[in-house]
Amino acid sequence: MFFPGDWMKDPNLSKCSAATRGIWMDLLCAMHENGRTGIITGTITELAQMCRCSEQEMRYTIVTLRKNEVAEIRKCNARKQSVTVVNRRMNREHKVREAAKLRVQKHRTKLSSNANVTSSSSCSSSDKRIVSKDLSKSRESSSVATGTLSEDFSQEYLDDLQDQKRFAHLDVREVHKKADDYYERRGIKLTRNKLIDWLIREIPNRKENAPDDDDRGTSAQARRVAASLERDN
Repeated sequence: MFFPGDWMKDPNLSKCSAATRGIWMDLLCAMHENGRTGIITGTITELAQMCRCSEQEMRYTIVTLRKNEVAEIRKCNARKQSVTVVNRRMNREHKVREAAKLRVQKHRTKLSSNANVTSSSSCSSSDKRIVSKDLSKSRESSSVATGTLSEDFSQEYLDDLQDQKRFAHLDVREVHKKADDYYERRGIKLTRNKLIDWLIREIPNRKENAPDDDDRGTSAQARRVAASLERDN
């Protein structure tokens, strides 16, 4: 996500010339198109062609970005003049997304293995009912003791929300807790659409701080996000 305020207020970036800032913006766009990893690698010639500038301008930009600590510059191969440019913020967000995907994969693998074990069990039907009741009780006690999420808000569902590009800068679990407390004090059940409403309002630069069920525009966005999650699942 690009925030114009951060771009304008960055003191280190303000030390750079207009040409350097323009080339840096082209590099950011290239990183975004290259999987949003925050990393771009190439020779000075390749980077210059990518950013539509001369090799001399690219060399000056690389030196200036490193000097003013705007970007992390790594030299991969001095003989070939191969350079790696890293945008720390984009790279950090990429690592967060990858970690979230890994958590979801582990969770789904665990669920799949548990299902296989259950299906291959040779217990009698009465034994299965007893085991089912014990599991249910243990889940309920675990939920009360540790604050585990309800069925509507499973860890997997919140991970899916966290993976949404528009919520990348939010802590979805923290927002869920805040929304849950808000509605509980009013005796209202928190639904998935209400949570997505709240998340949309938490996006930076929005003026609303508390949900309003009459906000049709935000509710419509919530329904679209919910429908998108259902399709993905």
